[in-house]
Amino acid sequence: MEELIVLENNNTEEFVVPEANLKGPKGDTGPQGPIGPQGPKGDKGDKGDKGDTGDTGPQGIQGITGATGAAGTGIASASAGTSSQSNGYTITPITFNKTDGSSETINVQAKNGIDGTVSFDNLTEEQKAQLKGDKGDKGDTGAQGPQGEQGPQGETGAIGPTGPQGSQGPQGPAGPSGQDGTSVSVVEAADETTAISLSTQNPNNIYYWSE
Repeated sequence: MEELIVLENNNTEEFVVPEANLKGPKGDTGPQGPIGPQGPKGDKGDKGDKGDTGDTGPQGIQGITGATGAAGTGIASASAGTSSQSNGYTITPITFNKTDGSSETINVQAKNGIDGTVSFDNLTEEQKAQLKGDKGDKGDTGAQGPQGEQGPQGETGAIGPTGPQGSQGPQGPAGPSGQDGTSVSVVEAADETTAISLSTQNPNNIYYWSE
């Protein structure tokens, strides 16, 4: 909006000079508004690769021993037959009746002059082997031991990529307005010297002169 002021020149004539409506300097920028709310969470990343298989667990505990097999064939009774002499030894046949119904006869040599009774310790290894019963059947295999503990879990796969960034929050409120500029009046002076002098005294006015 323009304001008009009336000034007088040296010729005492009235004329109208428009007052300059000069705009003051621009105010400082207001402080930045607060950060807008965080955008929505991005989509979940892809599942990482499966970790490596863990090491095999330790071997399980051995199962219990199976039941003992049936006893071998034993000796039910023994009887001595008619002895004979040979090279200073008395040879006596001994018949062993086994528990399975079979029998076996071995010849026992005894040096003459020694009682015909023979202890087991006096038998030769071969005679002892003949007295040994058949080996019993093998017992049943024991139950399988429990499974070993599971190995440790493999390493976790890599984290999937981050989802897209949420949208930007709304703009913060505008900062306060700057101060209004100072109003300046335009005044005609008699000459350049006068205009300079008046401008020094009243720096808020603009002075001009006519040639």
